[in-house]
Amino acid sequence: MPGEASRARKTAATKAGADIRGEVLLTLAQLRLATPRQLKALLLPYQQDTDHVRRALRNLLAESPL
Repeated sequence: MPGEASRARKTAATKAGADIRGEVLLTLAQLRLATPRQLKALLLPYQQDTDHVRRALRNLLAESPL
């Protein structure tokens, strides 16, 4: 369907904001161990790079009570 890929990219861009941080945390809790590339493939398949996922991981680490 025309425009469907564009909508998927817009959805990924929207998800790349604040929501991705929560999804990264939930995915890590389920998987226990994942690389930023694996998380990107699961959560942001249309993104070219792992910047959003890496930023979310750094933020979670900074807020970690450990």
